[in-house]
Amino acid sequence: MARPLAWGNEGTYGDILSEIYGFGGGTYEPLKEKKGEDLVLMAYTESGKGRIIAIGDTSLFRGRTAAGSLWEKDPLEYFDHKRLAYNIFDWLSVKTKMGKMSELLDEGRVLLENGNYSEAQKVLEEVKQISQRTRDSLTMRQAFELLIKAENGLKADNLLEEGKNTLEVLNCDEASIYFIDALTIYEGLGNTEKVNECVTLLSECGDKSAYLYNASVLVEDGRQLIDEGKYREATQKITEARSIYEEFQLGERVTECDGLLEKIKRLQGEEKTEETAQRNRKILAGLLLITMVMIIILILWRRSRPPKEYESPHPPCYPRQYRP
Repeated sequence: MARPLAWGNEGTYGDILSEIYGFGGGTYEPLKEKKGEDLVLMAYTESGKGRIIAIGDTSLFRGRTAAGSLWEKDPLEYFDHKRLAYNIFDWLSVKTKMGKMSELLDEGRVLLENGNYSEAQKVLEEVKQISQRTRDSLTMRQAFELLIKAENGLKADNLLEEGKNTLEVLNCDEASIYFIDALTIYEGLGNTEKVNECVTLLSECGDKSAYLYNASVLVEDGRQLIDEGKYREATQKITEARSIYEEFQLGERVTECDGLLEKIKRLQGEEKTEETAQRNRKILAGLLLITMVMIIILILWRRSRPPKEYESPHPPCYPRQYRP
C-alpha cells in the first residue's frame, strides 16, 4: 500500500527529495494531497524481485515557477518534469540491470554446461534485452554467442526425442539419422553425456555408425597413447579398431591401422636400439674406468719399490780405470 508523500510532512519522501534536489518553497496544502493510485506518477519494477520504485506527486514537482506562481498543470505535462522523471527511472533501471547482467550471463553458461538448453535460452534472452537497453556491446555479443549454443542444444534435444519416438516403432534406419544428427551437434557443444546416449541408441539400432564411431575414438586414443610412449595400450586400442574396420570391409581404415601398428613397432625398435646403445656405452665406460684404475695402481706400485743397486760385471779386483 502506498504511503502518503505529501509536501511538507517531515520524514516523508517529499521532504527527503526536497532536501536532496533543493526544491524549496510552498506549504502543505491538504486539498492537494493525493492518496492511493493517484499518488504514483511513474513506477519501475525489478524483474522477478517484486520490488517497486515509485515517484509520487511530491515536492519534487510542487515547487513554484520562476515567476513565483504555483504549477498550474499536471506535473508530468511540464517538459522539464517529465525529463527529470525519465532520467531518474533510466538511471535506476540501467544501474540495477547492469549489476544483474554478469550474474545472468554466468547462470546461462552453467545451464548450457549442464545441458539445460531451454532454461539457458530464457536467461540469455533476458541478458540480450538488457544489454541492448544499456548498449553494452561486449555483453550483447557474448549473449548472442551463447544463445546460438542454446538454440543448437534445443535442436539436438528435439532430434534426439524424434529419434527415440521413431525407434519405438522399430524404424531403425530413420531413427539412426536423427541420432547421428543429434550426436554431431552434441559433440560441437561438448556434451559428453548426450554423445554417449546417442552412441548407445545407435548401437541399439544395430547401425554400423555406432561401431565406426567407437572405432574412430579407439584410433584417436591410440594416437594419443603413441605420443605418450604407451605403446602396449596403444597397440590394444588400434588392434580393436582394426577388427571393427575389417568386419565392415573398410580397407582404407584397415590400412591406416596397419600403418599405426607398424609405427609402434618401429618406435619400439628404436627405443630398444637406444637402450642397447646406452647399455654398451655404460659397459665401455666401466671398462675404461677399470683400465685407468689398474694403470694408476701399476704406476704407483712401480714408484713405491726401492731403487735397485747397480752390480758391476767385473770382479772386485778389476782395476777401476778399466771399468766402463
